[in-house]
Amino acid sequence: MTIQEGFTRFHERLDMILNNFGFYFDRSKHEARKGTDRDWCKVIFDIHKMYDFTYDVPILLVVRNNQIQSVRGAAKAEKKETDYTINLRPASLSTYYYPGKRNWQIITDPGTKLIGSIINFEHTASVDNWLEGFSQFMEDIGYHFFNRFNSIDDYDQWFTQTMNNEQQGIHSGLPWNDCCAGVATAWLNKNPSFENIYNTWWSIFEQAMSTKSRNDLRELKAFIDSNEVEEWIKGTN
Repeated sequence: MTIQEGFTRFHERLDMILNNFGFYFDRSKHEARKGTDRDWCKVIFDIHKMYDFTYDVPILLVVRNNQIQSVRGAAKAEKKETDYTINLRPASLSTYYYPGKRNWQIITDPGTKLIGSIINFEHTASVDNWLEGFSQFMEDIGYHFFNRFNSIDDYDQWFTQTMNNEQQGIHSGLPWNDCCAGVATAWLNKNPSFENIYNTWWSIFEQAMSTKSRNDLRELKAFIDSNEVEEWIKGTN
């Protein structure tokens, strides 16, 4: 099989798999999406060449909620919204269909190379194994993951679980994502434990977060505590 044939096979079968789960697959961007312009979920295929006909194809699961991102954007001095609310990188995709290989984890280092995400596009079996693993992953985990977020309360539960566990996994998030999104969500949800949630996020990740992340979290809390937030609420109604 030529590499062109391998990519054609990959794209055509991937399109069919994603369509079954209600996603539109954009081959030019290597991403699948469903939802609206402001509230959406995506599967992003972070494909890049390793050597010859071999490519690393890890995936990202990305969710955007407009309300949460609007609060985060309004809190910034430049009033610029960030693109996503949740961003996860599952591991070892192509080995997923093998018995005993269903212990999913989240990769916290974006530079990590995963044996399970590699495809040789000259070999039909390599392409098909990856696709079989991806299809099984979407059926068992991905589809249900995306469908769990139907309200602000659903997001609040997600972020609170992450915060309480102080760890990352397929059922929780990442600290550099979740500190600001979690605080914004708790405020939107009128969570009675809002102050404690903010203080807990800060104490957990004070040392681990970058200076920018700490500043973003501090800036968000100052915005929520200010009179400016009342004007923002009026403008959104």
